[in-house]
Amino acid sequence: MLVKTARLSLRREFHKVASGKRLESGPAKIYYLPGDGDKPQIGISVSGKIFKKATDRNRSRRLLSRGFETFYSQLIPGLKIIAMPRESVLVKSADDITKSLEKAFREAGLLKQLT
Repeated sequence: MLVKTARLSLRREFHKVASGKRLESGPAKIYYLPGDGDKPQIGISVSGKIFKKATDRNRSRRLLSRGFETFYSQLIPGLKIIAMPRESVLVKSADDITKSLEKAFREAGLLKQLT
């Protein structure tokens, strides 16, 4: 799980980021907003309409969180992200989710440039 300082927690922050740019990734819908700060912040919002069971909601949240943890240090500082998992996240492996998220962020130019 991401450390508390790396998570978005306030409802108004979620609404602000949701009005930002949208990024399509296989396992999730992602909204992001460049901001100020020294660390990126990530929020995961799981809909009860899509995932009826609490166990499915929790599993999807854990899978996305694990995916973001692997390349969190490569994200641009100050970036605020909201990820909303899709139903397909439950049938994919954690490695597949991580790879598709990282690919989407790389194509959008939201990862630090390797030097």
